[in-house]
Amino acid sequence: MSVTSRSAIREPDFVISGQAYWLDRTEPYRRLDGQMTQLDVFMTHCAQCGERFEVKRSAGGISALNRRCAKHRRPGIKVSPRG
Repeated sequence: MSVTSRSAIREPDFVISGQAYWLDRTEPYRRLDGQMTQLDVFMTHCAQCGERFEVKRSAGGISALNRRCAKHRRPGIKVSPRG
């Protein structure tokens, strides 16, 4: 399998609580059980600092996507309306 990239995306693929996500590419991924699958790689901006970062999820899995970059990660803490 090869990495597939989508370029020049203007509109977000979806928005969750006001945060836009753009599907950038898909990547092959071998699960622990040995099966091959695809990961969707989304681009978004950190709700805290605005820095662009990527989020990987199994194909179709859009629930519980990270809203903050690695520097500002706060697992279990919801993003407030002001960031």
